Amino acid sequence: MKKTKLLLLIAALLVFVTMLNACGTISSVNKFLNKDYNPLEDVYKSESAVSELTGYKVLNSNESFVIFYSDASEILSYKIFSLEANRIIATFTTTDSLYTFDLYDTAPLLLVAQTAKQEDSSAEDIVNGIDAVIDVTYTAYDANGEILKTFEKYKPEAPVRLTFDTCIFDYAAYTIEENGALSKTVDVPEYVALDSIVDWNDDYYYAQNGDTVAVFDHSFNLVSTYVAPSYYEDVSIAILNNGNIFAQYMYEVDEDERKYDLSISENGHTGKYDLVSMIINAKNGKATKVNLDYVVMDVYSNYAVNTYFNSLGETSPYNDKFENIAIIAPIVNKKLDESDANLDIVFMNNKGKAADSLKIADNQVAALDAISKIGNDRYLVETLVGASIIDAKGKVIKNMNNVLDLCSTYFVSDRYIYDLDLEIVYDLVANDAAVLDVVNNTLFVQAETDTGYEIISFCNGAQTTVYTYNNTSNDATVFEIVDGIGYSLINAVSNEYKYYNAEGTLLVTTTYALEAITSADADVVIMKGLALAGDTYHTFSK
Repeated sequence: MKKTKLLLLIAALLVFVTMLNACGTISSVNKFLNKDYNPLEDVYKSESAVSELTGYKVLNSNESFVIFYSDASEILSYKIFSLEANRIIATFTTTDSLYTFDLYDTAPLLLVAQTAKQEDSSAEDIVNGIDAVIDVTYTAYDANGEILKTFEKYKPEAPVRLTFDTCIFDYAAYTIEENGALSKTVDVPEYVALDSIVDWNDDYYYAQNGDTVAVFDHSFNLVSTYVAPSYYEDVSIAILNNGNIFAQYMYEVDEDERKYDLSISENGHTGKYDLVSMIINAKNGKATKVNLDYVVMDVYSNYAVNTYFNSLGETSPYNDKFENIAIIAPIVNKKLDESDANLDIVFMNNKGKAADSLKIADNQVAALDAISKIGNDRYLVETLVGASIIDAKGKVIKNMNNVLDLCSTYFVSDRYIYDLDLEIVYDLVANDAAVLDVVNNTLFVQAETDTGYEIISFCNGAQTTVYTYNNTSNDATVFEIVDGIGYSLINAVSNEYKYYNAEGTLLVTTTYALEAITSADADVVIMKGLALAGDTYHTFSK
């Protein structure tokens, strides 16, 4: 399943201050760039009609579930379709109960509230809470269709917490499996404020409440605490790859103080400040100060970096030979320099020591995703003036003063399609052509001809004509891009609709048009068609 994009990106201005005496220009690009690359997204390989949903309508959906309903008879019926399991996982009818459903953003969790009908209460009364109907049972399902728990009292004030591969719901923690199943790991005591939990890993849960940082083990036994002095301002924390904590604060010193770290001018007042950086041992709460030369704006652990790129469906440009990556800003003449040109991105170990700079191109933007892997031996580096294409040895292939659209192994401008060396492979203007869309990393172009037009696909270095229209042959077929799936060939005269994936493989032929009702980039997409028997549904799977 696709993981939710949740990293511990600290919102405060300053996150961590570290000593950077060893910081310097990177000596070898091969030292940190990831050589593995898969340039293609998975295409949709199979289609299946879901006959049980014929005549149903969509009530609600998210990235894990679609809730269907039918009001064709006096008895209201619901069917729950899991996009993770690719099947109907539950069916409900209002014979003796009414139902409401809660979805939680992208969490693979569904909460069903079943309200028993009362003899003296109409359905409208129950929905509006009249007659004090309180006979409600709650059932929580995961995306694999398993019942997590059934209970009668629900605490809506307890938020659903989701990050990386863990979900906390109703004071219990669950691990999110690849198939959408939620495996319970531990009950969370009610004395733990769920909204104070900021992160967790294989060993600990971390909570922050103001100046206090608390570390719990996976049974929610308190392991350690750290309390910052009350005179510190802007207390911020970040979790390192080994589970220890970076904490960074600043505090204002007397205006006559001659020894200070930096000054900040705000609202007509210039204050002098000392910066304090510490590494807090998660096991015992002991804090060790770290000397400072720079301010680190953000800290990303190895685990967080890989999770981030996985959540985007992209190949990480960084290999696994680092512990943390940090964004740093220098202090120049006792003033913090936050200018884009002088921010740096560096490797940093779990002891707070920064090593090589990851700035490998002139005017490179200092950001985690400023380097993108775009092909074998090719990397795109975002700069302040455009972008640069480099190889694994750090050689600049091309500099651009404009960031062109990138699709699979092609760059696209208003006129040209380029390869990854910015060599022209197709002239849109000369061929009287226009880009139609990008589907599954396949670029579709329509080129006009003397007798009609042709559709050309560009993918991974291959150029293929997938459809030719001749206006002299009385061909009633029309080519259309199907968002996220591929394309279709529609003949309204013969009432035939053919649906293909991006590679040109025929998936299904119908007598009605289909439209996506779920996200078009998910592993499973549900499409709706209007058939004679009513709305009908098809699933397309990767």
